[in-house]
Amino acid sequence: MVVALYFWLRPKSKPDKKVPTLEDIQKKYPKRKSQEQIRAEKLKQRQDAYDRDLANRMRAKGMSPSTSNAKAYNAQYRKLLRMLNGDRATADRLISAYGIDRAISDLERDRRIN
Repeated sequence: MVVALYFWLRPKSKPDKKVPTLEDIQKKYPKRKSQEQIRAEKLKQRQDAYDRDLANRMRAKGMSPSTSNAKAYNAQYRKLLRMLNGDRATADRLISAYGIDRAISDLERDRRIN
C-alpha cells in the first residue's frame, strides 16, 4: 500500500515544452480569407476547369488549342453555350452539323438578335 501511495503522490515529471515561434503559429493558423477572395478563387478554378475541358474537346475534334484561332474559337464557343443555356450536347451537335459561325448566326437570326 505504501508503494501505491508513492506512485500516486510522487511529482510527475513534465517534458520540456517547445515554445512555439511565430512561424509555427502562422502555419497552424493561416490567415482567414474574405468571402470575396474565396469567391474569386472558386471562379478562377471553374474557369481553369472549363478551359481544360474545352481544350480537350478541341483536341478530340482535331483542332489544336494552341493555335492563334483558339482564343476566337473559345469566345465563340462560350457565346454559343450562353445562347443555349449551357447545353453542351446541343452545342456540339450544331457545331458538327453547321460549324460554329453558322450555328451562332442561325440562332441570332431565329431569335431576331442584332
